Amino acid sequence: MGRLRHKGQIHDGLHDAIVDQEIWDRVQHQLAVQTQPRAASHGNAEFFLAGKL
Repeated sequence: MGRLRHKGQIHDGLHDAIVDQEIWDRVQHQLAVQTQPRAASHGNAEFFLAGKL
């Protein structure tokens, strides 16, 4: 995009953008649509590695 974020502010970069705004927005939307929430933890401290190995 040719921009960077630092401490919550967005600044123009020194180089030309590689990806234009329209493509960036479409990809960000697609990533948001495809994101799936993580499974809820069972909260059992005794067997905290159960199902992980």
